[in-house]
Amino acid sequence: MRLMVLLYSVCGQGHAGVIAGLLRALQQRDPTCAVLVVSGGLSPPPGCLPAGVDLCQLPGFQPSVGLFSGLVPRAQNLPREVLQKARQRILLSVLRTLQPDLVHCEHYPFGRHAFAKEIDRVLAAAAALGARRTAGLAVLGGRTPEHLAEDLVLQRAQGFDRILVHT
Repeated sequence: MRLMVLLYSVCGQGHAGVIAGLLRALQQRDPTCAVLVVSGGLSPPPGCLPAGVDLCQLPGFQPSVGLFSGLVPRAQNLPREVLQKARQRILLSVLRTLQPDLVHCEHYPFGRHAFAKEIDRVLAAAAALGARRTAGLAVLGGRTPEHLAEDLVLQRAQGFDRILVHT
């Protein structure tokens, strides 16, 4: 099995740690599984991901206001539109090349709405390639305003084959 994990840690590494634990369990169950984590936010800290898991780090955004809003390019003088286009092309190229059986998206559609267009395009392309899509909801703490848009979350959640709720 080939697995592509979309991980969007904007601040902190809680979700990266949760994904690392899930991947360790998956490796024990299926040692032949090939895993590529695509990080759309902060890079997971060294040693976080298990051995045998590869990482593709997208060029980054960083929050300019609060923790999750006002995202701006991390690279100075790089227009937002150029960064968005580059990220989209990289994601779609990795997806088409890897041909995953499963794409797991951590914390979306329950959060990370600032990346919705990017993530939705990749998920649609994955579906067109026949990949199954799962969403992960890690119950790590408090609620944010994006969780309050229930209709939007439920609409986006319909595009997934399964939803994994974990701690």
